[in-house]
Amino acid sequence: MKKKSKTLITVLSKIHERRPKASACLVEIYGQQIGRKLLLTQGELIVGRSQKADIQVEQESVSRQHARFRVQANGITVEDMGSTNGTYVNDQPAKPDALSCGDQIKIGRTIYKFLEGEDIESAYRQELLRLAAIDGLTECFNESYLREQLGREVSRAYRYARPLSVVLFDLEGMGRINQELGKLAGDAVLTQLAHRVRSRLRREDVFARLEGGLFAVVAPESGSEDAAALTQKIERIITTDPFFFEEVEVTLGVHTAKATLREEKFEPTDPVYVDAPFETEPSLGKALGDLDVPTAEMSVEDTRPNPSRTNSNNVLEGPSKELFEFALDRLAETKKEFRSKRAKAKLKEAAN
Repeated sequence: MKKKSKTLITVLSKIHERRPKASACLVEIYGQQIGRKLLLTQGELIVGRSQKADIQVEQESVSRQHARFRVQANGITVEDMGSTNGTYVNDQPAKPDALSCGDQIKIGRTIYKFLEGEDIESAYRQELLRLAAIDGLTECFNESYLREQLGREVSRAYRYARPLSVVLFDLEGMGRINQELGKLAGDAVLTQLAHRVRSRLRREDVFARLEGGLFAVVAPESGSEDAAALTQKIERIITTDPFFFEEVEVTLGVHTAKATLREEKFEPTDPVYVDAPFETEPSLGKALGDLDVPTAEMSVEDTRPNPSRTNSNNVLEGPSKELFEFALDRLAETKKEFRSKRAKAKLKEAAN
């Protein structure tokens, strides 16, 4: 008689226990050490300005003991420790819920991205590649990426005889916001502004933050009329509705300039056609008071923004450089003219 075989009983929980445990880390995406990886191991980690903190952040906006990460079997949480400026997860006050992969934690002016998974090293490398092209605060592209894309778009415009424009805009009043309300307020305003502008641009537009309150848009398939319409749209986005930091209402002014590749003939040796700059007078909230206006004798070089040129691999050449540099010069002229008018107005007011 054939003997029946018995089914082997297995315990699923034991199979689960044999799987490799997921690891987790924080990646600093905005702050003093961008790209720094901080492993989260079992137990508690204190983040703060104190030298005794497990993760030290030397910023005035960070409390001595600011936040606590708890690493437990059922997940990782972060809680505020009664800090002055609070701890935020995805721009919301931190709650005792477990963090999810991709969450962004803001402690003072430093932003960390939470990564979790079995292949944490691969996720970390991918995040470093992303950070090479992204401004960690606003999630816009950075100057390095913009310069790379501008070179490609100029080549494409010449090859297919298509229009191309660059629009620059520089915020007026950010220095006053940082001075009166603090740099956290300035960061909040920049983040809100970037979100508003980005949501109104086309998918093919390249939107980048160059430095401080200076932004650029590379607009393929856009001639001079399109660029003019885009500058007016940006002006309305920035000046129509106020921005907020906590309960303080903040309004800004903006200087814009645009440059368009000549549409009649597309040859690499052609000069660029630069439109007249568009200017709007800034409006500041009552909490900020009056603008501090420089003297009227400022040169164009004094008012010209100075994006970094440190990455030699992304230095523009030929028509791409000409297009970008002319736009910067026209923006500087706009700012010079505006500040000269404001200075004369203040002198006239003082004389009366």
